[in-house]
Amino acid sequence: MNRILVTGASGFIGSHVVQTLKALGPFQITATGRNQEQLATLGVPWVAVDLHDRPKDLFARLGEPELLIHLAWPDLSSYRDPIHIERHLMDSYRFVLQMAEAGAQRIACVGTCYEYGLQDGCLHEGLPTAPVTAYGIAKDCLRRMLEFRLSTSSAELRWLRPFYTYGPGQQKRALIPQLDRAIDAGHEQFPMSGGEQIRDYMEVSDLASAIAKVALQSAHSGVFNICSGQPISVRELVERHINRRQSQIRPDFGHYGYPSHAPMNFWGDTTRLNAALDAWAEGKDQSQQAHCEG
Repeated sequence: MNRILVTGASGFIGSHVVQTLKALGPFQITATGRNQEQLATLGVPWVAVDLHDRPKDLFARLGEPELLIHLAWPDLSSYRDPIHIERHLMDSYRFVLQMAEAGAQRIACVGTCYEYGLQDGCLHEGLPTAPVTAYGIAKDCLRRMLEFRLSTSSAELRWLRPFYTYGPGQQKRALIPQLDRAIDAGHEQFPMSGGEQIRDYMEVSDLASAIAKVALQSAHSGVFNICSGQPISVRELVERHINRRQSQIRPDFGHYGYPSHAPMNFWGDTTRLNAALDAWAEGKDQSQQAHCEG
């Protein structure tokens, strides 16, 4: 899998995936996304593409990828917006099929933990999906549609479900960036929810590394949680970050209510993820040994 296409590469996670691949290489990486200024900073060839308007020669323009890592998905500021179902679902479906039919051998699509809906506890990939947001429904439908269509294709599908993440480049509306702005502004209090909800957080460089390695390894396909497997309360996450920043800001717990689109307590099972990461490491070691012996 030498020729790799990363969609959504101008986004928060996508840009980190590109940098991870550059470190893991050598690969022929092509990036695509909507923000041309951000694409130009990645240090790889890039093409600005609107997935809603796809030319027939798109596969060639995008470097004839052997591996597609598909992260592109607009309007993430509103999980309930019907546009996820009415437009973005079919845009992604048609794009992925176009790449597979043109010759992409492996497809790694990024889904979401919101496909699990309001299920509590440790969530594993064998659970039935039950999304309650337009975004979660669209992602779940995309997975089902691609599983059906690619089942008779030579292209392999890996479906990756990230949980929560944080780190450099995250959107300003996310929890930790909001907290950082409040600290930098010298605020005495930080308004937030009660903080008792349990989540699964992964630093973005670790998340990007897991996405890249699961996509690259050849031993396992199917659905993978991309997460730490370590439950943590939002209260503890915030307090740790405040201590890390050596700030005196006080969380105003209970200022906001809890979100209705996610359960109070959930985190991911990492059994399948760990197996795929082990397979990647083993394959890398074997490749290096063969290179040395050659």
